[in-house]
Amino acid sequence: MRGGEQAAAEEACRTVGPAALPLVLDVTCAKSVVAAVREARGLTGGIDVLVNNAGVSPDGDLRRPHLDEDILRATLDTSLTGAWRVAQAVKTALNALTRMLAAELAGTGVLANAAGPGWTRSGMGGPPAPRGPEEGADTPVWPATLPDGDATTGGLFADRRPLPW
Repeated sequence: MRGGEQAAAEEACRTVGPAALPLVLDVTCAKSVVAAVREARGLTGGIDVLVNNAGVSPDGDLRRPHLDEDILRATLDTSLTGAWRVAQAVKTALNALTRMLAAELAGTGVLANAAGPGWTRSGMGGPPAPRGPEEGADTPVWPATLPDGDATTGGLFADRRPLPW
């Protein structure tokens, strides 16, 4: 995470409240993920919300027919495997796993939702993206601010609106 992105994430966490804890970790490294989860649990006693938004995009035209395999592997290790790695460590999930977890966690008071930030100026979106980091952080942080008793679970959201799976 670059400096500006980290600052935006920290600011978004502050809007949630004093219990929100931004942690920096490398989703491509299982030891880093385990250490961050251990740190969060040690500082707070547990994890209530995971904003799992790591992602990278290969440079250049994604439609090109011959994407370098090493670039593809690095992209998937962060954007897919990294998200799975964090979800496994925290027991919340991303996209398709969200629905299974929502069903599994029904009645426990834990909500499982997925949210997309949209095309955001970040390490993945780059300078041409139309959204700033603060706007990109809005929807991923929003589910953490839902009032107690809100039964919104198992959903996929963009711009605070539900999207079809």
